[in-house]
Amino acid sequence: MFILYLLVGLVTVVIAFVSINLVLDKEKKKKYNTLKTYLIFFIIGIVVHFIAQYFNLDQVYCDKKCRAYLGGVNFN
Repeated sequence: MFILYLLVGLVTVVIAFVSINLVLDKEKKKKYNTLKTYLIFFIIGIVVHFIAQYFNLDQVYCDKKCRAYLGGVNFN
């Protein structure tokens, strides 16, 4: 389970890296391409994943989609 948290943190860092390099101009890239920035994104990814797991949001989403698919129930 701990490996999953690390994996989500790493995916968040990769998304941040790509976003920073695609969106920002050259001067701002130098400012935000730091270890501190990527460490913050890593921690944010882990915390968001922990919160989603704690509140069981993945199960809520899955149950909602499965019920809608199987029973045609509308959840609006």
